[in-house]
Amino acid sequence: CPFHQKQNCISLWYKKNGLSFKKSFPYQYQRYQCLHCKKHFTYSFFKLSYREQLYGLDPLIFRLNICGASNREIARFIGHSEHFVRLRLSKLARWCLLKQSLDLKHFQIQEPIVYDGLENFSFSQYDPNNINHAIGKHSGFTYDFNFSPMNRKGKMSERQKEFKCYLDKQFGKYPPKAIRKSSEELFKRLVKKNKDQVLILYSDEHFQYRRAIERDLRDLNIVHLTISSKASRNFQNPLFNVNNFDMQIRQKSAAFMRETISFAKHSIGMVEKFTLFMAFKNYMRPYFYKKQVRDPHAHEHSP
Repeated sequence: CPFHQKQNCISLWYKKNGLSFKKSFPYQYQRYQCLHCKKHFTYSFFKLSYREQLYGLDPLIFRLNICGASNREIARFIGHSEHFVRLRLSKLARWCLLKQSLDLKHFQIQEPIVYDGLENFSFSQYDPNNINHAIGKHSGFTYDFNFSPMNRKGKMSERQKEFKCYLDKQFGKYPPKAIRKSSEELFKRLVKKNKDQVLILYSDEHFQYRRAIERDLRDLNIVHLTISSKASRNFQNPLFNVNNFDMQIRQKSAAFMRETISFAKHSIGMVEKFTLFMAFKNYMRPYFYKKQVRDPHAHEHSP
C-alpha cells in the first residue's frame, strides 16, 4: 500500500483482525487489516519466514553455509533435499542484498577504498569469472561488487584446447574487456557515493583497472594507488582488508575453496554465495576477534 510509505502517516495504520491457525510451529499467528486500503495481512508478511512451511531453519542453514558446508551436506544434516537448501540460500542472499542496499541508500563513503577481483569458476573450469569488490580500507566494510565473466586461460592439454575451441565456436567467447567495463561501472558508483566526490583507490597492478581509470574515467576525480601483488600480504599491506576477505571466503565458503568439488553450478549461485559471506563479514563478524589487536576506530567509517 503506498499509504504505508508516507512519512506523515498515522502511527497506527492497521487493526487486529483475528487469528490464523496452522499445523506446524508457531501454530497460530495474528492477522491484521490496513485501515487505509482495507487489505489483510499476517504477522509474517514482513518477515523472512513469510510463506515458509518449515519454520526456523534459516539461521542453521546460513551458519552451516558460512562454515564451509556444501548444499548437499547441509541438506543431509537438516534432513531435507538439496533443492530445499538451495531455495533458502537464494532467498537469504536476496534479503542480504536488500538489507545492504537500504543501509547504503543515503550513505556517503568517507574512507579510501581497496579494490580487487576474486577469481573462480562456475559450472566448469571453461567458465572462469571474476567478482570485483570494493572494501573500506579502514573499516573492512564491503561497499559494492559486480561480476565479470572470463575466458579460460593458462596451460591446457591438447584435448582441453580442442574442447575450448569447440565451445568458442558453438557459443562464442566472453568479452575480453569484461573486467575493465565492470570496474568502470563500479568506480562510477563509488565516486557518486563518496562524500567529496574524490575517490582514493588502492588496488594491485592489474592493467584493466588502470585502463578503466586512465582512458574511460578521465573526467572523474580518482586517485589511483597501486600495490605490487608480490608484497607481503600482512597487516601493514594497504590491501590487507581485501586480501583478508579473499582468504576468509576461500576458507569459509565451499564454492570458493581451492580444488573444490562443491563449485557453483551457475554464475547466479556463485554471486549468491558471495553475497551471503559479504553480509556475514559486514554485519556479523567482528573486524578482529582478539581484543589486543582490535582497532577501536574501525567501524566509525562503515554504516
